[in-house]
Amino acid sequence: MRTGKPTLRSWALKRSFCLRLLPVPVFVLVSLSASADFRLPDLDGDGDADVVLRHDDGTWRHFAIEGAGVVTESSGSIRMTRDMDWHPAAVGDFNGDGRDDFLLRRSEGRWGYYPMNGGQVIAEDRGRSNLTDGAEWRPVGAGDLNGDGRDDVLLRHDDGSWLYYPMDGKRVIDRERGWSNLPADANWRMAAVADFDSDGRDDVLLRHHQNGTWRLHRMQGREIESLSTPSFTTNRLWLVAGAGDFDGDGYAEVLLRHVDGRWGRQSETTAGPPAAVRLPRDWHWRFAGIGDLDSDGREDILVRHGDGRWRVLTMGGSAGENRSRPLAVLAEPAWSLPAPAVHVPDPSLRASIESHLGKRGGERITRRELAGLAELRTPHRGDITDLTGLRFAASMWRLFLDLNRVEDLVPLAGLPNLRDLWLTANRVSDIRPIVGLQGLELLWLSTNRITDATPLLSLKRLSALNIGRNRLPNIASLVSHLTSLTTLHIGETGVKDLRPLARLPHLTTLTVNGNGLTDVAFVSLLPGLTLLGISDNHVADIRPLASLNRLSWLTLGKL
Repeated sequence: MRTGKPTLRSWALKRSFCLRLLPVPVFVLVSLSASADFRLPDLDGDGDADVVLRHDDGTWRHFAIEGAGVVTESSGSIRMTRDMDWHPAAVGDFNGDGRDDFLLRRSEGRWGYYPMNGGQVIAEDRGRSNLTDGAEWRPVGAGDLNGDGRDDVLLRHDDGSWLYYPMDGKRVIDRERGWSNLPADANWRMAAVADFDSDGRDDVLLRHHQNGTWRLHRMQGREIESLSTPSFTTNRLWLVAGAGDFDGDGYAEVLLRHVDGRWGRQSETTAGPPAAVRLPRDWHWRFAGIGDLDSDGREDILVRHGDGRWRVLTMGGSAGENRSRPLAVLAEPAWSLPAPAVHVPDPSLRASIESHLGKRGGERITRRELAGLAELRTPHRGDITDLTGLRFAASMWRLFLDLNRVEDLVPLAGLPNLRDLWLTANRVSDIRPIVGLQGLELLWLSTNRITDATPLLSLKRLSALNIGRNRLPNIASLVSHLTSLTTLHIGETGVKDLRPLARLPHLTTLTVNGNGLTDVAFVSLLPGLTLLGISDNHVADIRPLASLNRLSWLTLGKL
């Protein structure tokens, strides 16, 4: 409880880190995001994190955890609303009693407050909260920003502006609320609310969406008291998962995950790459939450597999002391960690998702709904630029994004079930974010701005690739290592030497149009070809084509 001067242990355990929204399981694809919804609540104030799940029918379950991740007998149901139109918005100690509470929100904007005592709602104190009902304001952070022992709420508008709401239970402290002077540039996105300097007040950590730089804002209520630039990695391939005090010293660190599946942690003053965290690299294992699950004063990391299994990495200060073990809570897919609505800032992408889900314009999109979306076809209007939100599409296996203006593929990192991806005629130059898409079988990247195709080497299952109309003169040598390829389109890449393609034993379809080729002798090395396109080259002698006994389709065009 926050009475008197808190101990180092109580600060380490009870400070509100970013938004403290209930994290989601793999079925709802939690990812590393700009609104870090990663805090596991402590509902009874014992310093140990709890796990709260919600069923598809709206019922709630509470799992009290103590030492070594053991579920206690005090676990049970929670009597909160079963109406699924009420969704979690934030978790925090809003009344200062040392126990975390829930803020729920309806789609039209109303707020409901549920103070907790373990798995029991304190009925006499619950009720409607007077935060703004404006649905255009999204909760993006919760923490004690003014040092009064109660958590406050940060909301953000789509135009980038911020509102600060200091809380006293369900009531907003009117004299202190108002606009916050955090940066209104929408490229600065929430990374974490955490106590990075161990002063008893939470700080606001933002990360720039485009260049990966960081800003740490030490707050005095709604005002920025001081600003610093932490030495966290600016490599955007490292995605933010959350923040926690992993060694019990009272200073928060960020938890990161690379697009290739690796995990890392980094403190504010540690330069260089993140320190390794020994969690599964397989993207079917997804981040679920942070909290002290073994009663040692250090926060631990909870992950969940797509099949429902849970594991907890208990942090022991040094990497050698960390231990990974199963956590015995409900694994059934119908029980998931409740989560807020999905934020999709790109209006055209949002409209496409709404159409596929049968929703009205502006209607709330839940993570459960997006997780069930298997295929998405966007209109070829050329106006989609931002893919934020698609990270929650856990089950998606086919995605059409042709003829848009997409540059950044980071929001697609780690979609474990994605098999077919169309990105023809966009503005993609960096394809490194796709290295974690190990299930990809078909990839269309023609007519982009790609000059380095090396990341393709990680896609061992790739059977069909179109990367034409990108400047890649060495593409044949590179893709020759993708031995599952059956279809390859590398027209207008500037490639001249096609002999390395002989290492592709299953290749049946090949187009090399517009590369300025002067001979086609290479085809004798590819006897399995059934379709060949060689138009718009400078070939004088086509006699080598006679060796292709299986050829059923040939395009010569202008040679």
